[in-house]
Amino acid sequence: ARGTESLLPWHVLPDSDGWDPLTVAAFTKAGGSTPVLEALLKPWREEMDRQQQQEIQDLKVAGATEQQCKAVEDRFNKGFILAPSQTLGAYFWAQFFEDHELEGSFLVYKLHASPLEKEAVGRLKAAGKVFETARDSAVAEVEAVVTKEAELRQKLQEAIAAPPPEEEGGEQTKQLGIEARTKELETHVTNRTRQEANVECAELGVALHASLGQQDRRPELFWGLPKGDRVVSMVLRPSSFAARMKTWLRLDDQNKGQGKDLLQRLCALKLPPAPSGAAPLPTMESLVTRAKLFAATEYAKQKVDKLWDAFVLRLWSSDERLQALAVSGEAAELAWFVQQAAERLPKETVTVFAVVPDGRVRSDLHAGDNLVLPALSALTADSGMIWRMVEAGATGTVLKVHLRSARPTWRFSVCPEEQERMIGDLAGVKLVVRRTRNGTSPHFLFRGQDIPSRTFGSSQVPQFPLVVPDAAVQPCSRVQFVEAEELDEEKRD
Repeated sequence: ARGTESLLPWHVLPDSDGWDPLTVAAFTKAGGSTPVLEALLKPWREEMDRQQQQEIQDLKVAGATEQQCKAVEDRFNKGFILAPSQTLGAYFWAQFFEDHELEGSFLVYKLHASPLEKEAVGRLKAAGKVFETARDSAVAEVEAVVTKEAELRQKLQEAIAAPPPEEEGGEQTKQLGIEARTKELETHVTNRTRQEANVECAELGVALHASLGQQDRRPELFWGLPKGDRVVSMVLRPSSFAARMKTWLRLDDQNKGQGKDLLQRLCALKLPPAPSGAAPLPTMESLVTRAKLFAATEYAKQKVDKLWDAFVLRLWSSDERLQALAVSGEAAELAWFVQQAAERLPKETVTVFAVVPDGRVRSDLHAGDNLVLPALSALTADSGMIWRMVEAGATGTVLKVHLRSARPTWRFSVCPEEQERMIGDLAGVKLVVRRTRNGTSPHFLFRGQDIPSRTFGSSQVPQFPLVVPDAAVQPCSRVQFVEAEELDEEKRD
């Protein structure tokens, strides 16, 4: 393969999504090089040529053979891989959009695509057929389930209408038969609901792939600002985790989303503007575009096997204003897709934390009481983050929960360092309270996390000293501290 993998100047300046300045400049110009590209690449190429000449000259002074000098010349002429190691850069997008003029500009400066990028382009281009096949398969499964459901309804009606057997206990036998057919029908109705959800999710995947195009390369979409506003990089945009942690949504089947035209409806949402005098905030269309690009690169690198789940989880984490729209119902459809995506993630056993405002959790909880965390509740595995929030003045209830069904959504977040976990089950997760107290400190947050046992209180048996004594930190009495544990499956009812 042509090109040497090496750390190049623009590689050290990526934003939070991994976009370096050269990739941004190339992506946001649909065809051809830009003055920014020229300003980045021309001085660099001149310096490479100067280094080549100097190295060859030094070799000749040292008495090197002609063959050794030729090897250095060949090494420089081979060029460099444009993108950082294990990432998809400007070459990937140039090849995906078939921007041959842009590819030519890179070749002039002896910059090449990596093997990963070439493979990723092929995977993403072929994804359209893959997603369409998955959607068609999901539709066929729904049709089969609907047909079976109709048969079961007919049999149930026949069982209700049929006279009871003339033998002794015939009425009871009939009733038991009706109950068995009713239960079988309910199972198929639940299955149909799940299969219909699969269809909508598959439709969204098809729509996402079809929507990737030159229109996504407009600078105002990439930077996230309305046309005419000053350019401010989205690298500074905050995650919505803190806002989502404080707000509990109530989801039900009435919020079911429609995947086919979801992107258009999302882009039409009106986000609250920035306060007067504050920096401009991203537009909804820009948030959707950046989430699309994230999902596309994750799929192309084979980190996910679908587009839609990476897209909705990324979008959900990108702006706290979406949470307000979900509460009001305007973004309820997006919340439904997020719940579907979270529910499909593998379950994880982990201790997580959250700070929830007053009124979300009863103030008179005691050990043995039950508590329910609703779907899409956001929690963190980083106890230090919670303590920083408490020190900053947070009030309400600090939860420390041992979950067996946490969904690891952190890797889709705009800030994965927050170590977010989410409740994916639509019905929420039922907890049993193990301990409550007024106030907390780092000692109560951190203890027990290095003990392999899942028994609450196990950390009290060996009282290992902390590196920083608990007495050195002022406890906070503003909050209620609740330790809880997720109930086993058989105990949830």
